[in-house]
Amino acid sequence: MIIGNSKLHGSEVNKQAKCRNREASLKKTL
Repeated sequence: MIIGNSKLHGSEVNKQAKCRNREASLKKTL
């Protein structure tokens, strides 16, 4: 695996995780 690529992939995963967390917290407040 290319290290430069894994860094980019890691930030994509973090973005997805943040989106999921935001959705989960929105559902909790509803």
